[in-house]
Amino acid sequence: DVEFVRLDYQHRMRPEIAKLITPHIYENLENVESVKLYENIKGISTNLYFIDHQQPENGTKEGKSFHNAHEALFVKALCNYLIQQEYKPSQITILTTYSGQLLYLRKIMPKNQFDGVQVCVVDKYQGEENDIVILSLVRSNPQGGVGFLRIPNRICVALSRAKKGFYCIGNMKMLSSKVQLWRAIVDWLRSSGRIGTALTLCCQNHPGNDALVSTADDFGQVPAGGCFLPCNMRLECGHACASHCHPADPEHKQYKCLKPCQVLCEQGHKCPDRCCEPCGKCNNKVVKVIPQCGHEQQVPCYLPLGKFICQEPCRKTMECGHQCVRHCGETCTKMCMVKVKIPLSCGHQRKVLCHLQESELANSGTLLCKMPCGAQLSCGHSCKAVCCDCVGGRFHLPCSSLCGRTLICSHTCSECCSTECPPCARACDNHCPHGKCPKQCGEACVPCMKPCEWTCPHFQCTKWCHELCNRKRCNQPCNQMLVCGHPCIGLCGEPCPSKCRVCHEDEVTEIFFGREDEPSTRFIQLEDCRHIFAVSGLDGWMLQSEDSGSVPKLILCPKCETPIRRNGRYGNTIKSTLAKIEKAKAKILGDGEELKSWEKNLEQFLEARTEMFDYYTTEVLDLQLQLREPNTSAHKLAILGHKISLLAKIAELKSKGKKLLEEQRAKIQKETEWQTKWILRSRVQFTPQEISNIEHEISKLTHLNDIYLLQNSMQKQRKLFDLSSQLTLNELLQVLENGKAECEEKWLHESVTRLKKKYPLTGGMC
Repeated sequence: DVEFVRLDYQHRMRPEIAKLITPHIYENLENVESVKLYENIKGISTNLYFIDHQQPENGTKEGKSFHNAHEALFVKALCNYLIQQEYKPSQITILTTYSGQLLYLRKIMPKNQFDGVQVCVVDKYQGEENDIVILSLVRSNPQGGVGFLRIPNRICVALSRAKKGFYCIGNMKMLSSKVQLWRAIVDWLRSSGRIGTALTLCCQNHPGNDALVSTADDFGQVPAGGCFLPCNMRLECGHACASHCHPADPEHKQYKCLKPCQVLCEQGHKCPDRCCEPCGKCNNKVVKVIPQCGHEQQVPCYLPLGKFICQEPCRKTMECGHQCVRHCGETCTKMCMVKVKIPLSCGHQRKVLCHLQESELANSGTLLCKMPCGAQLSCGHSCKAVCCDCVGGRFHLPCSSLCGRTLICSHTCSECCSTECPPCARACDNHCPHGKCPKQCGEACVPCMKPCEWTCPHFQCTKWCHELCNRKRCNQPCNQMLVCGHPCIGLCGEPCPSKCRVCHEDEVTEIFFGREDEPSTRFIQLEDCRHIFAVSGLDGWMLQSEDSGSVPKLILCPKCETPIRRNGRYGNTIKSTLAKIEKAKAKILGDGEELKSWEKNLEQFLEARTEMFDYYTTEVLDLQLQLREPNTSAHKLAILGHKISLLAKIAELKSKGKKLLEEQRAKIQKETEWQTKWILRSRVQFTPQEISNIEHEISKLTHLNDIYLLQNSMQKQRKLFDLSSQLTLNELLQVLENGKAECEEKWLHESVTRLKKKYPLTGGMC
């Protein structure tokens, strides 16, 4: 046998809380003197109370635990009320008998509001204690299931954790009817008046103002933990507290008065802030005279006149003649920000800042003009580029308007406006029963070498697919039956139309050519657009369209204007037109042998011009690679030919420039650089206007080169030009050096020729 000693004195609970377990669990338990000296719980009429209810419990989704939303919300509200009575959160513990209730409580109690309050299940709180304990028993159901709440040691732990205040909420009627221990405890609670359906809250500041609470919503009667009466405590600022009665912060050290501030500045202006906010500087505007300038200004009350900047506009005039744009009290700017116009070499004007005017004027020849060009091009459209892109009107960019012309293949040209449209780059739409042409539309189609499939019981074609058929058109009715069960309305040997004279009467008999409503009329459906026409009317349309126009063009559907490319009955008309189109394409693309000869001549030209390799090695190699690319065309060779020819002229001009002075050579070099870039850029074609422009510019540089050589020759001989010649020379230099586009080639040529004839170049200068 093991000896044991039972403790007869308890040092934790106040006597009335200890009565919950004596003698119901412990036969005899004495209280030490210290537990009799505990102060009463503030804001509640009793230190021990059980709130009885019949609100049903809730099961968890997993079905392994329970929670009671009614109890949880009440416990949360009671805990908040106790904190309002100035109890620390660490003095309060919430116990519950089920983990489901624990999780629900943690979910509804924000941490920032209840941080420090311990929420725990009873089993995990053995050996622990706290000043105030709130217990949620959870179970409440019609079946009377009490679960863990029938176990005595768990009941003992739950009821014996509180030191000063203990409050329990549960279905005490159900528990007392099912468990003997609970019945005994409830009987004692009733006899001592410590159980009921509502807990009595009492205001600390206004005794007698009590509130009964049985649900969480009832705590709305005590919004600040006191009562509904206003606080009205006189604050240090002189205002009265505007809150409801509140036991916390009785000295109002944390209270912020939101009424208007009553403080006045030295000038008697009222502070615009709230009473709780520190008074700032007085910003009320006061009319004052600024001593430096004599202007009257609205000055902030707090600001000394010596620190105020007069806001009147400055009336001083700067050296440039413009008025200062700063305020009167500010230092006048040294850099005028007014925008002024300066002339550019192209004749337009550009706005620049005034203080940059001199430097910009010095560089006006290099400034880019962003004015719209707007010049009328040879095609009739206006140039949409800006002036600098067109080099002041000397080189217009190709017209950027869409061409929109109908090509020989019936497609619309999608390139920009030009005198000659390039070969069509869309996929070829030509189609026969054996397949679709795989090439681009602008390339020559490969003839189909399979037998023609246009056949019927009465006639059969024996030619190849691409050749004209050697059979007649069959006009016998088709004897096929449609899916709907009605006879076909088409012709023998042709694809059956998708419409029926009976099922689609309104569509089929719609008058277009004139005989569609006659019962004997036969119909044909175009394969390209699926429109259906009376055979007699479409025969006439095809014949009429075939005879009109000298330019080969596919006949269009009379309804939607889709080109007719596939049809057995009109196959010969289509094939004949396509053959003419192929001849036209061959002419555009060029004869193979002629193209090879053209390529060879261009390559020989490049090899013979050694000066081109000297100045444009990379560019010449690139042009040679382009010449050797497969599947070339006359259109592409024409572009390459122009590039090679023009680049050769530039190279020849640069070669002549070796004899010039460095400054003269630099001027010509600057012009040839952008001319070279313009020549070599990617393009659809060279328009006649572009060729004329670039040749005119190259000619001008050639004349300028000759004039420079003439000047150098005269200086070398130490001779002077006569007055008339000097004037002509000056006029030529002004025209040729300033880059203006407007000058007549005839005048230039005649003037330079006369000077060269009158003053022949000395040896080594020609």
